[in-house]
Order: sequence, then structure tokens, then C-alpha cells
Amino acid sequence: MTHYITRGLLLATLCVAAQTALAQENTSTVAQTGNDNLTTVTQVGERNQASAEQIGDKNTIDQLQDGQISSKVKATQRGNSNLITQQQLGDGADLVNRLEATQTGNENKIDQTQKVIGNVGIATQTGNKNNAIQYQYGRANEASTEQTGNQNYSEQRQLGNFGVATISSTGNNNSAYQEQHELSSRASSTQLGNGNLSAQYQATGSENRADIYQEGDNNIGLQSQEGASNIASLSQVGNTNASLQMQVGNGNEASIDQRGNGNLALQYQEGMANVAMIDQDGNNNLAAQVQVGEFNSAQVWQGSNGQTSAILQTGNNNTATVHQDHP
Repeated sequence: MTHYITRGLLLATLCVAAQTALAQENTSTVAQTGNDNLTTVTQVGERNQASAEQIGDKNTIDQLQDGQISSKVKATQRGNSNLITQQQLGDGADLVNRLEATQTGNENKIDQTQKVIGNVGIATQTGNKNNAIQYQYGRANEASTEQTGNQNYSEQRQLGNFGVATISSTGNNNSAYQEQHELSSRASSTQLGNGNLSAQYQATGSENRADIYQEGDNNIGLQSQEGASNIASLSQVGNTNASLQMQVGNGNEASIDQRGNGNLALQYQEGMANVAMIDQDGNNNLAAQVQVGEFNSAQVWQGSNGQTSAILQTGNNNTATVHQDHP
């Protein structure tokens, strides 16, 4: 009997040892070329991986993984005085969290934080003094940022599940903000030029989509969605254009297309299944649309300079069309 008890204890000990070894399959690789570089890696949990490469002087990489299963972190810096901070916290639950950060230039900063499971965060910066922030606190979110130029700023916050957020900036002094709540929202921002600002806020509801395209200088695009299955699209080609889109309800569609300089467009939708469109081709035009109710439709086309249009619809099944051509 003693023999069997001893054998059983031995087998149990081997099983525990095997599980402990599996839970500690951490891997870290660091390569630094230059002077005064600093890399800090902390891994606690199961099957974590971390890789860091710094080429230049006075760069810093800080990586932390706590309690994740199958987590991955990667950071690459080429230049001087760059900073990358990456954190992955929470219960991995056999899904992979992945962070990647790449910086080429000087004095760039990337800050990435993930919690819960199945998130992917990718940030790439080329130039000087760029700053990218990514916070993911839900499940199965994807966030990507690519900035090329100088002194660009991007911030992405995903607080729900299955969201996708994309930012691409080429130029100088551009700023892009994205915040997503709830389920399956999509937000994309593309900036080509200098001094542009885009902000996208997707609050309560699910399956909302917001797109901003800016080409030129000093344009402002703002989008806010509260509800479900709303679609907002904004395109600005020119300089010093400004647009605001607000959707409260379900199944609304809003689009703004600005081509020229100094145009202003405002859209507000409250209700369900409303459709609003503004098309401005020229300079210093003003258009405003307000829809409260259901199944309303409004269209504005401005094809010259200095034109003004305002539409207010309250109720259901209303239709309004305004066309302003060359004077």
C-alpha cells in the first residue's frame, strides 16, 4: 500500500511540475545598439513573448505582461530619444493579445495598453515628435495607427467588444481621436496635409460606422453616434473646412462632401432611418440639416461660393432638396 501511495504522490508532483513549466513559458529578446538605451521587460503568467530592438541613442522601451495566455509584444525603434510603453493585463483565456510598435525618427512616443482578451494594437510612426496612444479594455478589438511626418497626435480608446479603429496621418501637426463603446463599431480617419483635426465618438449602441477623409490643411471633422447601425461619412478636400455630424437613434445615414476652402457643414439626426446629404463644391459655403423623426430625407448641393442653406424637418416621411448652382 505504501508503494502505491508513494507512486501516486510522485505522479501528482510530476503533473504539477509540468503545468508550472507550461505556465512559465516566457520568452524575451532584447537587442540595443547605441548609447544610453533602456529596456525593461516584466512577464508574469503563461506563454508570454516579448521582443525589443533599439538602434540609436537614449531610447526607452517598457514592456509589461501580466497573467495573459499566448500574449505577444513587439517593439522596434530607430533614432534617438524615442519612447515605447506597452502593457497587457488580464486573463488571456487562450486568446492572443498582440501589441506592435515601430518608430523611426526622433522623440516619438507610443503608449499601448490592453486588458481582457483577443485585442490587437499596432502603431507605426515615422518622423519626429509624434505621439500615439492606444487603450483597449474590451474583447477582440483592433486598433491601428500610422503616422508619417512631424508632431502628429493620435488617440484611440476602445471600451467595448469587436470594435475596429484605424488612423492614418501623413503630414505635420495633425490630430486624430477615436473612442468606441459597445459592440462591433467601425471608425476610420485618414489625414493628408497639415494641421487637420478629426474626432470620432461612438457611444451607446452597436454596429455604428464613422469615416473621415481629410486632404489639405487646417480642416476639422467631428462625428458623434449614439444608437445602433448608424452610418456617418465625411470627406474634406481643401483648406479650413469644418464639419459636424451627430446621430442619435438607429439606422440613420449622414454624408458630407466638401471640396474647396472655408466651408461649414452641420448635420443632426434624431430618430430612425433618416437620410441626410450635403455636397459643397466651392468656397465659404454654409449648410445645416436637422432631422427629428423617422424616414426623413434631406439633400443639399452647393456649387459656387458664399452660399447658405438650412433645413429643419420634424416629423415623419419628410423630403427636402436644395440645389444652389453658380450665381
